[in-house]
Amino acid sequence: MTSTATKKNTPPTPPKSALKRWIWLPVALILILGGVLAQIDLESIKEQLVQRVAKETGLEIEMAGMGFSFSHGIGFQCKKVKVSTPDGNHFSVERLHILTEWAPLLQGELKIKSIALEHPEARLTLPAIPSGLPVGPVTAQNEKTPPQTGLIDSATLESATKKIKNTPLSIEEFIVSDGKITLIQSGSEKQLPVNIEGLFVLKQHAGGQQDVLASDLKVQTGEIIFAGDGVVENFSADDAQIAFNLKSQTFSWAQIKPVLQFLQGSENEIETPLANIDIEKFSLQAKLPLTALTQVKRLQKELNAQVEFTSANALIKMDDQSYRVETLQGEGSLEQGILAHQFSGTAFGSAFNLKGQLPLNQKNPLLKTQINFESLQAAQLPIPTNKGWHPSEGTLSGDLTLTIPIIEEKPFAKLKAAYNFQAKNLKLQNKNSPPLFFAQLDGNGDIASRHLNYKIKGQSFNGNFHSEGAVNLPASGQPMLNNRVEFADLNLSQLAPSTPVK
Repeated sequence: MTSTATKKNTPPTPPKSALKRWIWLPVALILILGGVLAQIDLESIKEQLVQRVAKETGLEIEMAGMGFSFSHGIGFQCKKVKVSTPDGNHFSVERLHILTEWAPLLQGELKIKSIALEHPEARLTLPAIPSGLPVGPVTAQNEKTPPQTGLIDSATLESATKKIKNTPLSIEEFIVSDGKITLIQSGSEKQLPVNIEGLFVLKQHAGGQQDVLASDLKVQTGEIIFAGDGVVENFSADDAQIAFNLKSQTFSWAQIKPVLQFLQGSENEIETPLANIDIEKFSLQAKLPLTALTQVKRLQKELNAQVEFTSANALIKMDDQSYRVETLQGEGSLEQGILAHQFSGTAFGSAFNLKGQLPLNQKNPLLKTQINFESLQAAQLPIPTNKGWHPSEGTLSGDLTLTIPIIEEKPFAKLKAAYNFQAKNLKLQNKNSPPLFFAQLDGNGDIASRHLNYKIKGQSFNGNFHSEGAVNLPASGQPMLNNRVEFADLNLSQLAPSTPVK
């Protein structure tokens, strides 16, 4: 009975004729596909593609050969494509994969669904950008002056937009792999190589609006890499908008400095007190009208951006002194021409934070910032130990508010500041005098027009004292001090005679 049951549960063996049909079916499909492909005239498709692009864009195209491609679906592969623009720029692509719609193709019509570029290369000459920071509103005096050059020439942008409007697009995807753009400064031989990869998808809306969605973006120059996504909304219209979100990997000041120098368009080194900084995290979000790229002042006014970063090992050098900032993180924003910042970090053994803003849309912009610090180690301040009194012990806490003109040749002359501080267990030393010790020291004051006002009160020599006065800081010559001191209950026995100078 067991043998009979086993035989009943065993599935029947398919006949050999059925196996043959399954084997010959894919073979037949391949033969049919081969027959269809054999009916397509590749040379005709190639000429049609070249003539169509030349007619609609004005570009001259050359290609070494054209064949079928199956890496991105059934389509065509063009090898060693070279493109020349009317203004003399050149582009090249190692391999160009074109995925088409087959029904129109069999009727002699070329309708492209997607394009994939492998190792495209381009050389672009950037327009000259005026040096210096363009600040200030448009006035009656400068309304008649020619518009400032932007990142993109206005005539080029207008021509490209017009061609897009007049050319119906059927492309759904545009893929760039291992792309390289060499940027060239106008009027010089300076170059900056930039590698680009990404997937660009065309989204058609019912009302005729066309958006370009970018994903898997990767932009690299040298060892600096940014990755993210973006979108161009209604890109064929006059009110087209660009939005993008980019994040970077770690990079140093030495790596970013050549890029900034290239963008500055100067042969000279960048003049900045910043000697070093290591960026551990950096992100940028921005949105702007596409046409704002044609004018620097308009870009400055209409660009909305948000920056966040984390850094370490910052080194600032000023007046033969070095100031080290162990950590620094924060965010900045640009909206309606106002640049705002809010940072925090550690320096001189203390935590600090600063916040402020810079209105770029004013004629004479002033940088306003407030710095707060707590338990700063006085001994770590970069004060020379061989030039008079200097702190060797104690902590400082307080705040400092600064208002600085940024386009003045001598900004210190118009510097305004207000300060407030509290010191605990402060010890001051001088090689020619005994040390001074302050259990508590509080002070405040302000600076304006080279005039420093101050008020100080504290505890020393087991007594209390109060001092207030002013210091004039002329552009040349010695400072002038006007001071008044009040004291009570000082223990004079703690005053040691000064060591005579030899």
